[in-house]
Amino acid sequence: MPVCKYEILNGGPTGEPVQFAMIGQQVYHKWTCDSETIDTFCAVVHSCTVDDGNGDTVQILDENGCALDKFLLNNLEYPTDLMAGQEAHVYKYADRSQLFYQCQISISIKEPNAECARPQCAEPKAFGAIKQEQQAQFFRVLKKRSAALENVLDVRAEITALDVLDGELPALPEAALLTADPTLMTLPSEGVCMSLQVMSVMVSGLVFLMILAVVCTALCLRVKKY
Repeated sequence: MPVCKYEILNGGPTGEPVQFAMIGQQVYHKWTCDSETIDTFCAVVHSCTVDDGNGDTVQILDENGCALDKFLLNNLEYPTDLMAGQEAHVYKYADRSQLFYQCQISISIKEPNAECARPQCAEPKAFGAIKQEQQAQFFRVLKKRSAALENVLDVRAEITALDVLDGELPALPEAALLTADPTLMTLPSEGVCMSLQVMSVMVSGLVFLMILAVVCTALCLRVKKY
């Protein structure tokens, strides 16, 4: 039986896994299964939900593996028999920054000389995700399955969405923090963003004015002395 995992990567399918990202950042949701045998199994991702850890759960992939809201996650692509993925942009709940994703992966035996069956999905609608009632304390616990459902695996991933305009920049390892534009700086108290280039020009201008003031003062004192 293949071993499967769910990762959220920086930018694309070859990016590094990320735990923290800025709102609006592009990430890549990737599901992969590893098998000791080649060309033997097929994998289909379905029944995906996202939760804020406080019981507010939204379904983003239905039981057939079709996306429900194109703004949250579009229909998945299947580059290989045991891999699925799709680009998305980071978002968060109004009052919660952590997002917990959980999906199911169905594993089936691949028919000889045949392609793996894939979900046949229509273009997802905007704001079509379905809100679900779910207890927060049970969300992050992987479900135990009966023998009849052993070919269905549960996988999960999580990410923390940060908003720079709120000054929400904790001290994080550089590799863990995904930023939209590394040249942006934030002034949380005023909610103003400016580039490093503009900041450098402003600082240089202030330094020049200070030097000019010192020189003028020295010249004035020298003139008065004579």
